[in-house]
Parts: sequence; C-alpha cells; structure tokens
Amino acid sequence: AEINQLISTRLIFTIEPENIKAILTGQFHDFGKGESFHREWKEFLGDSIFATDGELWSSSRHLLRPMFNKDRIVDTRIFETHVQKLIHLFGGSGNANGSKIVDVGGLYFRFTLDAATDYLLGKGTDSLENPETRFAEAFRYVQSRQAIYFRMGPLSPLLSRKKFRQELQVMEDFMQPYIQTVLSLSVEELEKNLSRRETFLDALARFTRDPRVLRDQIVAVLLAGRDTTAGTLSFCTFELSRHPEVVAKLRQEIAEHVGVGADARIPTYGDLKDMKYLNAVIN
Repeated sequence: AEINQLISTRLIFTIEPENIKAILTGQFHDFGKGESFHREWKEFLGDSIFATDGELWSSSRHLLRPMFNKDRIVDTRIFETHVQKLIHLFGGSGNANGSKIVDVGGLYFRFTLDAATDYLLGKGTDSLENPETRFAEAFRYVQSRQAIYFRMGPLSPLLSRKKFRQELQVMEDFMQPYIQTVLSLSVEELEKNLSRRETFLDALARFTRDPRVLRDQIVAVLLAGRDTTAGTLSFCTFELSRHPEVVAKLRQEIAEHVGVGADARIPTYGDLKDMKYLNAVIN
C-alpha cells in the first residue's frame, strides 16, 4: 500500500506461482534490487549476491555456483553432531496433562545457525548448547535491526546505528580469524588439503583472495541458509503435528531406508534422495 510517496515505500505482495516463476527465473533481470537496496544493506551484506545487481551479481553467482555442486553436499556427517544435540533438546518441559511443550522454532533457528557456521567455517557457534553465544546474539540483532532500517526507507538515517555497528563488529571478530587463517595458505596448499574435510571458506579461497569478498559471501550464504531452513523445519513440524497419518507413513519410509531407534544409521545423500515421501513432505 502507498500512503505518501515522500515517507513510505510501495510494496506489492504476491503468492501467484507464475509471478514467482517470472521473478526467480524467466524475467529475473527485470526485477533488480536497485541502488537504494544495495546502499541500505551494504554494511550487513556488502557486495554479496543478495545485495547487488548486474555485473556484481553475476560475479557473485559465478563465484558461488561451484560451491553448491553435489560433491560438496553429500557428506551428511557434517550435520549429524548438531542433529543429535537438537534431538536431545526436544525433551521439552512438562505440563499438567503430562505432555511436552517444546519451542521448536527457537531450536531450529539455533540448529541451522550451528550447522551453517560449521559448514561455512569449519566450526559451529554452539548456540544449541549455549543460546547466549555472542555471535548468535549479534547475528539475531543485526538481522532484525536491518529489517527495521529497510522498512523505514528514507527515514532510516534518523535511527541510531551505534549498537547495530557494535553487533556487526562482534560478527566480524568471529569470522575474521577463519578468513585470515585460510588466506595464510597458498592456493597450492589449499589444493593439497582437499583430502581432509574442506569447508565452504576453504573452497571459496581457492577462487578469490579478497578478504572482503570472502566475508560478504559467507554472511550472505549464512543469512540464506539459516532462516529458510529453520522456517521450513518449523512449518513442517507444525503440519506433521496436525497429520499423524503422514507421520506414520514418513516413519515407515525412514525405517525401510535407514532404520529407527537404536538400529538406525546416519542417512547418506543417496538415502535422502531415495526417500521420495520425505522429499514430498519437505517440498
């Protein structure tokens, strides 16, 4: 809605599949973010793929595309430690009728932050075990505050950014040691290290040695990977709680492929791909 062109922003919301298809694929270049968006988000997202258009966007896409090929995502062991911590926390707190109440939304956001930072940097934030970890708090604050600045449009310069920048610095202090460590290695040394577990940052550093580019793309992928996955898991859990017949069918498929309980094994990428009903539920 448009109230006043001087103090408001005109927003159009759509759930029409053909519109979304056009925006994301067929007419992608017709729906640029614009210079004002880039300027408003630059402190947080820099010149990353989610804040740019044109050549900058194309460069980011070219840089990131190899990072998400099948060979880089087949190792599900990366996530197993975090999954086990998450399951342990599903115990919840009891109520009068003996059932359990669990804030799965909050847990999923902590889980995806831990898993994403582990995948990107080689070390998770451990927010499942310590919800008050500074990086998690800083990321949460910066993200919510950035959304407020964006909604305020031309009035956003009137808002204080002191704490916003302080929390951004907390994020920087967490990421920079990893970036500096990987940049201390030559490309040849990084190639030799392929036999060990290679992080997203390791792979990215083989294509660019610019610390700012590394920082911007890590933050962008972290933002994308954390919220979308946590939101999907939360909504999926909500729907499963309303459809026990789906839970039963899903459990049967999982049991057939990897087992359940004490006899279960860690699913491989192939297992996950072969579980058609599981994929249908998530999608």
